[in-house]
Amino acid sequence: MFIDIVEYMKMNLVERQEHLRLEEPCIERGGFHNNFRGVLAEHLGTTFPSGMMIHLCHACNNGKCSNPHHMYWGTARENYIDRITAGVPTIGEHYMMRYSATERSEHARKNGLKNGGKNKGVPQTIETKRKNSESNKLAWTEDRRIRQSERMKGNSLRKNRKQDYSSVV
Repeated sequence: MFIDIVEYMKMNLVERQEHLRLEEPCIERGGFHNNFRGVLAEHLGTTFPSGMMIHLCHACNNGKCSNPHHMYWGTARENYIDRITAGVPTIGEHYMMRYSATERSEHARKNGLKNGGKNKGVPQTIETKRKNSESNKLAWTEDRRIRQSERMKGNSLRKNRKQDYSSVV
């Protein structure tokens, strides 16, 4: 008999991580993310999650590991916090570490990310720069306003309430 994944996710994080044994070595068999989800669902006796609300998190921070004692079901936020706590670099940090400043600017120049993008090195006129600047300011202000209003809505919904996973399955 399997435990419904939605019911399982109502447990707190500590309870969902009780099966972890990080002293065991990582097992890198290869395969795809869905294979690992199946391994964890079988190991924990849960149903297979659908959608993007429930994540397969690697406590060992090795995305290739398929050891069920290193994986747990979590949320995107829990996965992110786990990565930050372990010091795993973000995608942007990987890019910054991998390439020097000279290589990054050369990449940007070759890909037309400078002097107007599609113009491929042709300088913009003063008028075009002014219009682009005004347009960017308006877009940035509108985007910031939307994010703030969404944040306010989210805060009012989350007060005194656990996260609802009923829409996950």
